[in-house]
Amino acid sequence: EGIGEKKAEKILKKRLLKEFSSINDIPVSKPLKEKIKNVTFRNSHNHFTLDHFFHKDKYIFLSLCLYNFVPCCYSCNSKFKKTIEIADAENSIFVSPSSEYYGLVDDFSFKLRFHKPLNEIKDVDHFGISFTSKEHEEVYGDFLKTFKIFGRYRYHKKEALRLLKKKLEYPESQINEIVLATGISEDEVKEMLFGRELFDEEFSQKPLVKFKRDIAKDILIHGVI
Repeated sequence: EGIGEKKAEKILKKRLLKEFSSINDIPVSKPLKEKIKNVTFRNSHNHFTLDHFFHKDKYIFLSLCLYNFVPCCYSCNSKFKKTIEIADAENSIFVSPSSEYYGLVDDFSFKLRFHKPLNEIKDVDHFGISFTSKEHEEVYGDFLKTFKIFGRYRYHKKEALRLLKKKLEYPESQINEIVLATGISEDEVKEMLFGRELFDEEFSQKPLVKFKRDIAKDILIHGVI
């Protein structure tokens, strides 16, 4: 509270030049510094916790192993996963983020399951969200089921519907016509129509970006990274 976007940007720029050693180094007013000092941190269910990937009661020797700690939101940790084993010991290497064989991001992709012909899709109820996997489909399926991933992403079906409508409205032939008429490059036109996050590596850590890119590829929007 009391630190807007511009002020936050100023603070971050100064911190890049020199690391802060105390609150007094933060370039804000004295009353705001006092306010920061007196912040009371309260317990909240909206924070990240550390989850034991292999449950500490069953795998005692891994209970304090740093590679067994996974950042996890409160709901995923305490309500969904609890003590559930996502995969057996042999297959766990494919879904443990600390494993060199972790492949969830690359091997798993969202896709749409249509209940109507593509040109008749008008509403989010006309399609469902599914997934495809290059390999280890059963393991990833258990992972997605445990964390209720599809239940969460159903809330974002409007994003998929937006891409679908844009794809139908602007096929490749229409995009080529816009390029010829405006002189703007094809890449720029697609960024304006479908969203820059689909084509620019800079946006790879943004929320929902994997979901959007996977759906865009699934409906054959070309050039998506």
